[in-house]
Amino acid sequence: MNAELKNFGRNLRVIRMSLGYTRTELAKKLGVSTATIANYEAGRRMPSLDTVSKIAGILDVTMNMLVNGC
Repeated sequence: MNAELKNFGRNLRVIRMSLGYTRTELAKKLGVSTATIANYEAGRRMPSLDTVSKIAGILDVTMNMLVNGC
């Protein structure tokens, strides 16, 4: 597994959970399936930069925090 994918997935999961969002809630706000969020978090898929930007906006964090961590 690519380290970048693993880091993004871990960061996404930690931030999402710290804000109290479920995968389902985030998926609905983003307009994707819950499985897509699960794939991002597991490092099986990497979203486009546009999608990373949307996730950052929903979670009120920077894209850098999602990609590189806090």
